Amino acid sequence: MTRLNKDMKKTIFKATVLIFILSLLGKGIGFLKSMIVASSFGANSLTDAYYLANGVISDVFYAVTMSVSVAFLPMYIKRKEEKGQKQAYDFSTRIVTGVGIVSCFVTVAIIITAPIIVKVMASSYSESEIAKTVLFLRIMSVGIVFSLMANIFQNILNAEKVYEYAAFSSIVNSLVLIGMVLVF
Repeated sequence: MTRLNKDMKKTIFKATVLIFILSLLGKGIGFLKSMIVASSFGANSLTDAYYLANGVISDVFYAVTMSVSVAFLPMYIKRKEEKGQKQAYDFSTRIVTGVGIVSCFVTVAIIITAPIIVKVMASSYSESEIAKTVLFLRIMSVGIVFSLMANIFQNILNAEKVYEYAAFSSIVNSLVLIGMVLVF
């Protein structure tokens, strides 16, 4: 039993160090992303529009993600413990499908109501600033579907005690955004 505890402690320590390194790397690349966006666009109405749209999407994503995570993860673990791995996977497939459909509707709702959302959030913006922000909001809203799917898969991985991929996802997200800013 002592050997098992030592092996378990060693595994936990390695996983903790890896997650810490990936998280630190993710924060560093996120900071680099902000610097590249600021240097590419400067401090002007375009960056204000970008950050406002990004903030709206982040707030919506955070609220929905937390709701899904809090509800999904305990149910997945309970299914796995009581009915086995196959039933847990079947359950997760139904949840992924349902969340995918709902997130598509949320995306469409944001796309349709983007002008209203922006006018409420940025009442002092000029018409051209509102138009830019609406465009950014519509483009970014498409990412909600993919982000929610990734979040559910991260929850499954967490339930299976595979933590590294979740820490790595923020790095990929920042690198994609950096690439898009530099290319366009």
